[in-house]
Amino acid sequence: MNESFESYHNYQNPFQPVYSSRLDPWKHAVQEVLSDVTAQVLYLDPEERTYFRLVEWFKAAWFSRISSDYFSYDTSYYLYLIHVSSHFLPHLEGASGTLAGWIRYQPFHGAAETLTVPVVKQVDRLKLYVFETDPEILSHLADTAAFHVLCSSASFPDLLEIDSAGDGRSSIHTLGTFKRNDWDIKE
Repeated sequence: MNESFESYHNYQNPFQPVYSSRLDPWKHAVQEVLSDVTAQVLYLDPEERTYFRLVEWFKAAWFSRISSDYFSYDTSYYLYLIHVSSHFLPHLEGASGTLAGWIRYQPFHGAAETLTVPVVKQVDRLKLYVFETDPEILSHLADTAAFHVLCSSASFPDLLEIDSAGDGRSSIHTLGTFKRNDWDIKE
């Protein structure tokens, strides 16, 4: 498997393949940063998820994975660091949750390159932290996550929250409705 997200190989959590739309290389790199920082933070107790630790981890991941060649100017590189971290890090600071598994994107069917997104399980919802802002891709991601929850033997909450670090918006999807409406057995 040609996977650049190193910490994925060390996990024993459920893994779900997902086929989705193409991602630009720089968006792929930003999503890897979000996924890496999310996985690191979930090892900590919520009280240990301080702003200082989050900022340091995010900066280290950003500088190691994001090339300034993706941007026309060095200023843009640093402004994007601030933009993405300001939408992403507040969600993690002091938040509760555990790693419930992973959802994997393939930019297009049969592609060797993949993108791995951690699934965070909270008391009342599942959460995904993504960089994507395209409503069609986010909707497809919600449908796919709902399908995998339906097929899972584990117990999951009925809500899915997708937080976008690209534009700071969040969307909440009801997984229970997906279960009831799409899989009703008519007698």
